[in-house]
Amino acid sequence: MNTHSTANRGGGLRRAPLFALSLIVAGTTLAACSATADTTASGDPNAGVSPAQLAESGCGSLPGELPNDPDGTLDGLSPEILVGYEGLGEEPSASPWVDIEPNTGPWRIGLTMLPDSNTINHAYLTQIQKRFDEAKEQGLVEGDLVVNLLTEYNPAQQLQTYQSLVDAGVDGIALQAMSGPTMAASVDAAGEQGIVTASFGALPSRFGVTSQASFYEDAGSSAAATLGQLADGAGKVLIVNGLEGIDPQVKGRAGVDAALGECPDIEIIGEVAAAFTDPTAKEAVQTFLASYPGQIDAVLQLGGMATGTINAFQQVGRDVPLVTMNGASAGALAYWLENKDTYSPGGTVGAPEQQADAVWDALIRTLAGGAPKSNFLALPPVLTNSDNVDLLVDAGTDQSSDALAKPGIPYVTDEVFDQYFERPESNPLP
Repeated sequence: MNTHSTANRGGGLRRAPLFALSLIVAGTTLAACSATADTTASGDPNAGVSPAQLAESGCGSLPGELPNDPDGTLDGLSPEILVGYEGLGEEPSASPWVDIEPNTGPWRIGLTMLPDSNTINHAYLTQIQKRFDEAKEQGLVEGDLVVNLLTEYNPAQQLQTYQSLVDAGVDGIALQAMSGPTMAASVDAAGEQGIVTASFGALPSRFGVTSQASFYEDAGSSAAATLGQLADGAGKVLIVNGLEGIDPQVKGRAGVDAALGECPDIEIIGEVAAAFTDPTAKEAVQTFLASYPGQIDAVLQLGGMATGTINAFQQVGRDVPLVTMNGASAGALAYWLENKDTYSPGGTVGAPEQQADAVWDALIRTLAGGAPKSNFLALPPVLTNSDNVDLLVDAGTDQSSDALAKPGIPYVTDEVFDQYFERPESNPLP
């Protein structure tokens, strides 16, 4: 049954502009900070702007329906948590792990993920290894972390790397899937053998445990908050896509398109593909600018390409438009910090280390008998804007730096994460 209506977007985490770190420590206290977007009144989109927020409706808002929920897994969740499920595009189901018996390990852990070919993926790999080493000191895991990385973006190869972890006899697997649907049957088969799989992205598997803000919300919230800064909701927009066929592109683009659908006076003047990397984004945007001399008011990038995009405009001597800051590296954040009095796009919190932490915590909590309520732990996105960008990057950082954002704002607090589990007290992590 699906008895849920769309969550009140005025009362969820996404509505709050996060004026200070203290606002998010208690998680649900953010509901008191709701406000509508405050767009510019002048023709210059960078002049006199207020910190980006999300609007209740119209340009600057992000529509999103809650998914069908036949098992009632969303029943009883607070409006702040329900926001994370809007636009999910997947049907949650009751987790079979709800009946797992509490235990203390130690467990053998495996990791399979996309190629270690960019800063974000490398950070995922490094942080999971770090968390494994810490857990080993606590006696929660044993042996070595069994790592099987893809050498190319090939779903068939990932099925093989995943199965090799199953055959190696691991108890739990951290998974960054190229395609969640492609992996679902294998994850279910492993689950029948008692192997827990925690995923970085949407994984439509009964036995999977997805623990992340959805790509729809991540890219869509950043786009909506940024578009809401444009005067009268009008302007010319360039879209920087990632890599076709993988979930961050497919579902992130759905969120961006939903935000654009609320802005009838926005004109898309072009699109480029940049493979979710800053160097490729810089090259692709520079090539576009060489053939397009007209005004650009905003750039909506699908994630992790803000620094390259900004550097492209700087390289050719063009004014830097508002660029969405989801997954932004330190260079873009440094530009934002230096110009925050007049430059105010929207972004979402979630350094790669923090995303890896959410996956690791879900994996260990589940193995320990925490009993996740659903196969989708869809975390509510947290907006970042000009009021808190200083928590994400140090002043004076090189504006071409591809270093990661500082994890200065929590991605999810323990108090919020506890709400996704039937037995949060079973959490063995410090």
